[in-house]
Amino acid sequence: MPTVTKICKNCGKPYEACRTLKPRSSKVFRWQDVACSPECGEAYLAAVIASRITQLADEATKQETQEAEPPVEESFAAEAPEKEQSSKQRSRRSKKSDES
Repeated sequence: MPTVTKICKNCGKPYEACRTLKPRSSKVFRWQDVACSPECGEAYLAAVIASRITQLADEATKQETQEAEPPVEESFAAEAPEKEQSSKQRSRRSKKSDES
């Protein structure tokens, strides 16, 4: 089989990787694609999984904070009708007191 020289993504050492046909839809991790040994492949995969977990956790906390804080426009819109009603009530009260 033809081989190609690759650089290990874990330790940086060059190694000869076998160029085998692999199905494109396969989601199986092959250490030969990224590392010089099964041990380096395992360390690389652990590092990738750890970084993805922290990214997912960061995205989740961002979404929680965005959902917890209401948008500024909505909070002003909610307060505005109350102020208008109170000013209407004041004007009605002043008219009633003027009539008395």
